[in-house]
Amino acid sequence: YEMPKWLEFRRVLFRSDPFFVTQADIPVEYLTGHAIFFNRYFKVNKNVLIPRIETEEIVSIVIKNIKKKKNIKFADVGTGSGAIGITLFLELSKTKKVTGYLSDISDKALKVAQENVNGLLKTEKRKDHNLHVLKSDLFNNFPESLKNRLDLIVANLPYIPKDRISKLPKSVKNYEPYLALNGGEDGLALIKKFLKKAQLYLASNGIMILEVDDTHIKPIAVKGFKVKIKNDVNKKLRFWIYTATQKKTTDFIQ
Repeated sequence: YEMPKWLEFRRVLFRSDPFFVTQADIPVEYLTGHAIFFNRYFKVNKNVLIPRIETEEIVSIVIKNIKKKKNIKFADVGTGSGAIGITLFLELSKTKKVTGYLSDISDKALKVAQENVNGLLKTEKRKDHNLHVLKSDLFNNFPESLKNRLDLIVANLPYIPKDRISKLPKSVKNYEPYLALNGGEDGLALIKKFLKKAQLYLASNGIMILEVDDTHIKPIAVKGFKVKIKNDVNKKLRFWIYTATQKKTTDFIQ
């Protein structure tokens, strides 16, 4: 799981200069079967989204916000390749006791995630770990024992408004999985469902982080939580960060 120098060169080249994109616009990560995320080498294929550099900021946000906690239980919902969840586990477990749950509705995506769990944990010599991969439509198959127990929930769910998908670059709309792109009419269909369910699993002092579309300028209000908007490295709106302001409630405001 160490990135060959020639592949790193091609990755930078293809990403920075459209001239070098293949005639068919096939993303170089799908051609090589690998992508870089947080300086690690992840397997990818057409069944998962290619991890973006913007998404790496979720990891940085988490590290900044949960410094004091020593025991962490977290969930990465809609994990895809597992890039976010595996990275969080490896980074946080350097100094903390960590249990992670990586979930997705797609069997094919989960196969990729499990391969990345096996490969990266072996590379970093983590023989014993509490990192679990499970099939679940949002939280439907999560253990009941996790209710009110998760310190952190992160999600990079499908958030592209349906009518915008046809306007995406060919390398995205023609090759990346439609299931992982389509967020419904306003791009918030799954995100609304997620927020209703996530409250049931989040601990009282927990944090939820969502990656959203840059058109989602008005966060969905959740009673009992305050929400902060954060831009990505390109100065585009990208994240909603929820933290509890009082005793949790299941009330949900649309």
